[in-house]
Amino acid sequence: MDGRSLGSVVGAAGGALFVWNAAGDLAATTWLRAAAVALLVLTVGAALVARRGRGGRSGGGAAPPRRALRTYGWSVTLMAVAIVVGARAWVALDLEAVVLPWVVLVVGAHFLPFARAFGAPVFTRLGGLLVLVGGAGAVAAGLGVGDAAPVAGLLAGLALLASGLTAEVRGHDPGPAGPAT
Repeated sequence: MDGRSLGSVVGAAGGALFVWNAAGDLAATTWLRAAAVALLVLTVGAALVARRGRGGRSGGGAAPPRRALRTYGWSVTLMAVAIVVGARAWVALDLEAVVLPWVVLVVGAHFLPFARAFGAPVFTRLGGLLVLVGGAGAVAAGLGVGDAAPVAGLLAGLALLASGLTAEVRGHDPGPAGPAT
């Protein structure tokens, strides 16, 4: 599986986890979780079909430049640190409801440097959407709006699932192959 398809599958898996966790606090929990699993399975299937269409080869063009891989490494590392530090801070401030939207916001922010590093504008759109959803969810959750946090997690999960599946069904934008998460 090439880097782009792997990124689609990893992003969709993250989306399924967002939906799975957020759905526990919403009505229609079983339906939402089943839909997330189905979308993840469709994404994996589409990635495997795409690989078969290339004769089993990884495809995807040249390896990404070292600079892009460094950007990827730093973005993922900073995301992990920001999630942990931010979650602990929100809990210490007695604002546990803000943790899930915070995670959504940070995951979105970690995509933004990828757009330039990998020459893939889809990351700007996806990252920007998650930052907006996470930010709005954090504000609403901080103000005590009931289902704000799980709705933010659900929307983020659906965005990630849709992005991964769409990339596999439509094909990927041209540019160097590389990690997508």
